[in-house]
Amino acid sequence: MQENGTKSFSEKIFIASFLTLCFVICIAFASMTATLITSEISQINADNQIKLSAYNVFAINLGTFKTEESAKKASNEYRLQNASGFIWKHDGNFMVFASAYENVSDAEKVLAKISEKHETALIFKIELLQLVLTGNFSSNEKEVLSKSLSLFKLCFSKLLDITISLDTKISSPIECLLRINELKSDVSKIKSDLTTIFLKNSTVELLSLKSNIAMLEKKVGLLAKAENYENQFFSQQIKYTQIESISLQKQLYENILVK
Repeated sequence: MQENGTKSFSEKIFIASFLTLCFVICIAFASMTATLITSEISQINADNQIKLSAYNVFAINLGTFKTEESAKKASNEYRLQNASGFIWKHDGNFMVFASAYENVSDAEKVLAKISEKHETALIFKIELLQLVLTGNFSSNEKEVLSKSLSLFKLCFSKLLDITISLDTKISSPIECLLRINELKSDVSKIKSDLTTIFLKNSTVELLSLKSNIAMLEKKVGLLAKAENYENQFFSQQIKYTQIESISLQKQLYENILVK
C-alpha cells in the first residue's frame, strides 16, 4: 500500500509539473503571438504613411518692417540690386529676403559679402516641419504622393542651383532658361499624375496639395517664359520663385496635419 501511495503521489507531482509547464508555454506563445500581431499592425500603419521629412532653409533678411506697405517699398529697391525682394510675413512683421539657401554655411558666406552694404541684414531660419499623410494608399498612389509632397523642396533646390550658376556665370542665361523649362515639365508631369490617380478623391489634404502644385506650376511656367532672361532681373525673378516654392509648401501646413 505504501508503494502504491508513493507511486500515486509521484504521479500527482509529475502531472502538476507537466500542467505548469504547459501553462508557461501557453503564456509564452500568447505573448509572442501578441508581439507579432502588434508588430504587423505597426508595419501596416507605417506602410500607409507618406512622410515628408523636416528640413530648414536659411534666408538672408535685408530688413524687417511693421507694415506691408513699407516692406513693399523696400522690396522694390532691393530688387534693383538683384535681390529677390520676397516679402515673408512672420509674427505680424514683414521681412524682405535677398535670397535663401539649403545650408547655413552658404548663407553666412553671402551675409559676410553684403554686410558692409547692408549692416542690419541677418540670417532667418525657416523651419519646415515633418509632414505626414495617412491613408489606405496603393503603391502607385504612394509614389505619386511622395513626389508631390517633395516637389516644393525640389523646385527650391533646382532654382537655387540655377541662380548660383547664373550669378557666377557658370551657365549662360539661355542655358538657365532651358533648365527652368525642364523643371516646368517635371512639375507639370507630377501635377498630371496627381490629378489622374486621385481624380475622385477630394479630401481637404489632397485639394490643398493639388491647388498649391497648380500654383507652383504657374509660377515656374511664368519664369520659363521670361523674355528678359538676358538682363539682371532674370536672376532676381529666379530667386523670388525659389523662395515662393518654399512659401507654398509652408501654406500646406494650414490644411494638412503636421506630426
